Amino acid sequence: YLGIEYINLSNSLTSDYDKNGALIVGVQKNSPLKTILSNGDIILRVNSDNINGNKNLTNLIQEYSPGDKIQITFFDTSQDKEEKIEVVLK
Repeated sequence: YLGIEYINLSNSLTSDYDKNGALIVGVQKNSPLKTILSNGDIILRVNSDNINGNKNLTNLIQEYSPGDKIQITFFDTSQDKEEKIEVVLK
């Protein structure tokens, strides 16, 4: 459980966007990512798995159990840079 709402960009109708990933559109107050992610950030990878048309964020997270540590790579739109964080799933 990540406690976020997102749009899968690989399924998006916007053809001018050249990245895959999960565009954050909401972060719940009990999310383990509440103080890290903001609306507009883009999750690119979970551990070494890219988020794309073949693997969406929900499917990747379901491969893990509560208490598992995962590494999330995301694009921080406020700082215009890619970052990696470690998260313990709830």
